[in-house]
Amino acid sequence: MTGVGEPPFETGEMMHDTDTANLVQAVLKGDARACERLVRRFYRPCYAVALSVLRHPEDAEDAAQTAMATAFASLERLKDPQRFRPWLMKIVRNRALTLVSARNAAERRRSPVDPETLAVGARNVPVRDDLLRALGHLAEREREVLLLHDLSGLRHREIADALGISETNSRQILFTARTRARASLEGAPQGGTP
Repeated sequence: MTGVGEPPFETGEMMHDTDTANLVQAVLKGDARACERLVRRFYRPCYAVALSVLRHPEDAEDAAQTAMATAFASLERLKDPQRFRPWLMKIVRNRALTLVSARNAAERRRSPVDPETLAVGARNVPVRDDLLRALGHLAEREREVLLLHDLSGLRHREIADALGISETNSRQILFTARTRARASLEGAPQGGTP
């Protein structure tokens, strides 16, 4: 898989549970095209969930890709194909949380000044830094809802289903997340420098 903006994702198509269930059944029968359609349909939401937890785009891409591979490898364990979306989102979230735990453990072992970390920081784009910093001011659930809605284009019903919350709660969380992110961005220095 390639970067988030590169593949031709299915963005305008509504993610109907029945259509998704049919694709899952086709994948279970060995249909490679159905597998490709599921990947195109769900990569962005997977990336958004992973980014909301990890806060690093490269790590989020790795987590999304690994989680999707894990999901397809264990697809026969999915009892209800119409529940594919929330099942997949849970796998992505768990993978991202596992990476956070591993990263935190590595941070504890790392010396205070790590040349690799400094090199990665030097490559960051200033605007991206400001956006990631603003996301860092949000609660995890706020990041998830904001990224699923604004980055992945999911509707509140789809977000509610994927995260196990109500549509009303999704709307309230999105409003709060946007307000807090906007306030953080307005207070951020221009160009991403402190």
